[in-house]
Amino acid sequence: MGKFSIKSYSNLTINEFKGLLRESNKSNVRLIANFLRLPLFFSDCKLHMRVFKLFGGHFSPIGGYLENEEMVLVHDVNKKFGSWFVPTERFFESCNTIDVLNNTYRGIIKLTILDQ
Repeated sequence: MGKFSIKSYSNLTINEFKGLLRESNKSNVRLIANFLRLPLFFSDCKLHMRVFKLFGGHFSPIGGYLENEEMVLVHDVNKKFGSWFVPTERFFESCNTIDVLNNTYRGIIKLTILDQ
């Protein structure tokens, strides 16, 4: 089995978030995002935020980052959603939310393959 490192990132600034997303384009790096679906798929999220945020976050791998277009490719593990692009700032807002069950920020897990 190969060697790898795992690190989690949360409560990032938008620039730190973008820097991490850039790494998703490296062949030895994999990113998994923990995000709240509400800001991504529901237009009137502020009205329902108190109710829906109790349902927790969602984990999916990030397939890549189109820096010039400011778009993130998410490979949703829910087959109903499939893979989709989302504007970087909007995805940042969904990852930079607090998980009310443990009072911590959602974020990104980075897996780096060390011996490629």
